Amino acid sequence: MRPDGFEAERAVKSCSFSTSLRRWLAGWIPLGIYSAVVVQGALLSPEDFPRFFSRWDDKFAHGAEYFFLFLFALNAFEKAKSVWLRNFSRPLGFGYCSLMGGLTECAQFFVPGRSPELKDFAADLLGAGAGALCAFFWKLADKALHPKGSSGLL
Repeated sequence: MRPDGFEAERAVKSCSFSTSLRRWLAGWIPLGIYSAVVVQGALLSPEDFPRFFSRWDDKFAHGAEYFFLFLFALNAFEKAKSVWLRNFSRPLGFGYCSLMGGLTECAQFFVPGRSPELKDFAADLLGAGAGALCAFFWKLADKALHPKGSSGLL
């Protein structure tokens, strides 16, 4: 029979694994789902695209979706177990958005009725850059309001 302290230590270790796994999943599952939605929207033919979205400027829509894609990517990289990924979360998030924007524009070459446009890719990068700026200023404001430690937001 093992002492009670051993069982408590084992329970704590299993809980910490569970907590780190939940933290990791809370970052990467939303990014994966949102990325799939972005790719699916980028590969729709114009006839299948909902008319609701035709009211907005195409470039504004590109910027808005990549603004949020950057925030999802930043969230995922900041919840990574690797210290390196957490330290470089902003450039990695922007790189992820750049890669997604470039790949979806290239993939549109093969979709009937769609064609890749450099202006769309530029709008994607501007949206991701706007997300990076907002996250940067949010972090500055968070540090100013909580000088001893972060509140944990972004």
